[in-house]
Amino acid sequence: MIRLYVNQELNTESELLLDCDASHYLKHVLRQKEGDELHVFNGLPPYGFYVARIKSIQKRDIILSVANFVSQDTRSPLTIRLFQGISKAEKMDFTIQKSVELGVASIQPLWMEHTQVKLKDKERLNKKVQHWQKIACSAMEQSGQNALVSIEQPISFDNACQGLSTSALNIVLNPWTDKTINSIKSLIVKDINIFIGPEGGISQIELDTLKKYACQGIKLGPRILRTETASLAIISILQSLGGDF
Repeated sequence: MIRLYVNQELNTESELLLDCDASHYLKHVLRQKEGDELHVFNGLPPYGFYVARIKSIQKRDIILSVANFVSQDTRSPLTIRLFQGISKAEKMDFTIQKSVELGVASIQPLWMEHTQVKLKDKERLNKKVQHWQKIACSAMEQSGQNALVSIEQPISFDNACQGLSTSALNIVLNPWTDKTINSIKSLIVKDINIFIGPEGGISQIELDTLKKYACQGIKLGPRILRTETASLAIISILQSLGGDF
């Protein structure tokens, strides 16, 4: 069944006019016809999806006939927030896509000491964030995630640290520590913040700063993982220990 995310209000027994992008996607990419059924959702509570049918296909627009609502909460029991050091194009795209599939609640891109990407121009930065959000929405559609996973505006590492909650479990992946995931099993709570460095890794200054905020430094085995591998590995481990795996 085709699933479609729409950034619009949804109601039962109503009609929905899709925007140009969504209409083009259904008409030209998925080759949908009038009368075809699909599921639409907007990522807002109550979580679930609406059963809809294509009522009419016009030159640029598609009108859906929205029927009943089906309650379905696919969120993880863990609220995992990924603080990801911004990496280069395809690596960041991959990290966002797979993290959403694995069940993160939100992704906060970070400017870090070893970040190699330059997006200081405000217009370019906004376009990049929109691009990342589209990737997240596509992953939500594919994976059955009915709650919106937001991609936040990039912030500095220092600002991210200052906003950390003391009641959450804060984790940073540090390949130079002796501590492993076994050392924090007993500390796992519902709210978890994960810090991952970019391609250049996390600096010693950043590690020292995170210690001040009671951030637990751990490593995932004796090998050094790429940034896009590290985030997916730790999310999967946490989901297995206390989430929905």
